[in-house]
Amino acid sequence: MTGIDPLRTLEGCRTLGRMRAVLFVLFSLAACGQRPAAPQWKAAYSAAECKTLTKRDAFLQRCFGGHLVDKNYVGDFKCMPYSPPQRLRGVWVVDLEYSGFFPNASSYEETESRPDKIWLRVEPSPSPEVKASEQGAGVRAYTIEVIGRRSLCDFNYGHMGMSPREVVAQRILTMRPLPVR
Repeated sequence: MTGIDPLRTLEGCRTLGRMRAVLFVLFSLAACGQRPAAPQWKAAYSAAECKTLTKRDAFLQRCFGGHLVDKNYVGDFKCMPYSPPQRLRGVWVVDLEYSGFFPNASSYEETESRPDKIWLRVEPSPSPEVKASEQGAGVRAYTIEVIGRRSLCDFNYGHMGMSPREVVAQRILTMRPLPVR
């Protein structure tokens, strides 16, 4: 707003209607380009706090502005609490409509006996082989190291909400194929 002197502009208004119009324009210009502030998430949440965050009405208001319409969605990191970016290592298992992350695992066999249900979201798909697996070409597994953010509350992540936790990979550092079965 450089070059505009709001007080001088208001002094030049001879009617209340003009003054209201000028105030409206000034406040509108001041608000242009400003997005709603992202929530200040804590480092950890209790089960009770997570339950409150995931209640239907609270979720709809915070994530969609009260109306379940995709164009209103504010984005994952404003919608739900996630950790700050961190280095994560483990095994990523990819299959048709499945993307499982197993922290600190080192082999595919190790993942078969673990109850972890962590969805790993990697967008875009890092290779044609991964994309093919996601579309039904068979199971693939990778040792993977990423910079990513962990969800801090259980919710419905991944395909049809089947995973209670999620890791959003912001950058893949290493990815090596593993033998499967």
